[in-house]
Amino acid sequence: MDWKNYLKKILLPKWYVIVVFIILSVVGLIVCFSYSMEDTLFAYLLYPFSFYALVIAILGSRNIWKQRLCPVLNQVPFFHKLFYDVKYRTLFFTRFSVIMNVLYGLLQISYGAYYRTLWFVTLGVYYILLIVMRTGLLRNVQAQQIGINLKSEYKKYLQTGILLLFMNLIVTGIVTMMFQEGRVFSYPGFLIYAMAAYAFYSLGLAVYGMVTYKKYNSPLLSATRAVNFAGALISILSLEIALLHQFGTNDPALFAERMVGITGMGITILVTIIGVYMIVKGKKGL
Repeated sequence: MDWKNYLKKILLPKWYVIVVFIILSVVGLIVCFSYSMEDTLFAYLLYPFSFYALVIAILGSRNIWKQRLCPVLNQVPFFHKLFYDVKYRTLFFTRFSVIMNVLYGLLQISYGAYYRTLWFVTLGVYYILLIVMRTGLLRNVQAQQIGINLKSEYKKYLQTGILLLFMNLIVTGIVTMMFQEGRVFSYPGFLIYAMAAYAFYSLGLAVYGMVTYKKYNSPLLSATRAVNFAGALISILSLEIALLHQFGTNDPALFAERMVGITGMGITILVTIIGVYMIVKGKKGL
């Protein structure tokens, strides 16, 4: 038996099979959570079924993108330039990230000011700093050719590493605040959805940058990649805290302290390593 073709048939079925699996999965999940059937046999069978539906949907959408949408979009000047011009693509996504940070940061600060909660104000300040960093990188990308003026790029790369270490203090403050408060912070329903959407967007942007910018010999693009990654990490942390409040255990405060402590410590260590590495590499490059 040709296992390669057999596996291909399982992971890449016909488009109508994918549609049927997605519909059944969505309907099943709605029924499961609407009637509190999370601990039933139906739920245990539904979870792997839904996971399989998600996998074939992602793989199927990738094929549709490569075979159908990409050739069509490539005929449009805007998308053609976005696909093949690295400087234009970097400017576009960085500008979009700045806009997203402004909206999300203002949302956090406004909510913190309305409810007089330092937690949301701290998150808002973090995203404002991301705006400052991305704006600085945006100006440098716009002003020079990528990978040409390496001295200038390494200088910006070094500065970004220093700023990341400073921002790491805010992450430490967020985790410390969690322990001092001894409780899970309350989020309104709409804000949880906004945080989830922003977290997935940030994570996708970070993964895209890691894959795309790695092949270019440009410290400036590497700095952009590091900033996107740091933003994705704190988005995941804030989303985790929101979900702990919404779907916590019988002892949400204790459980939240443990989970946020582990995640926060891991993020702090990781951002510290990235910042120190950027400082050392920037000095060496200069």
